[in-house]
Amino acid sequence: MTPVLTEFADIVFGFEREAHFVEQVQPLFPGISFRQVASLDSLPVPDNHFGLALTFTVLQHLTEPVLAKVVREIDRVLEPGGILVLCEETDTSHVAGTVTDPNGMCTVGRSVAHYQALFPGYVLRTTRPRVIEPTYPRSDVGTYMVFERPIAQ
Repeated sequence: MTPVLTEFADIVFGFEREAHFVEQVQPLFPGISFRQVASLDSLPVPDNHFGLALTFTVLQHLTEPVLAKVVREIDRVLEPGGILVLCEETDTSHVAGTVTDPNGMCTVGRSVAHYQALFPGYVLRTTRPRVIEPTYPRSDVGTYMVFERPIAQ
């Protein structure tokens, strides 16, 4: 989804934990700065650096303790008045994998209200269901959520 952001922003960064993904994608999109990071809870940028942040099916794969750290990092790097777009699994009955091991693989459906609680003070501007191919076995595969970070926190 990172290349789509170039339609809205002059400078785009992508952060990825897997080095081989960065190696594969950087030559395809040389105008985007892809950076390999050890963790999404410590990004190599200053506070209030971005006017727009996007997660696309990222937070749903984090355990609660790791999620809390990543949410704090998103809040740190998003500028006041900035826009946060989340596309995440929101069916709370959809839980799979190792949800207690921070290094394990999991999927955790969290409600829109849960995401609102993770970003207190942010204004939820809109939501839309995520729609994917009609042959996919589940019709509910998540929700797009658009938040605005308050100017004064």
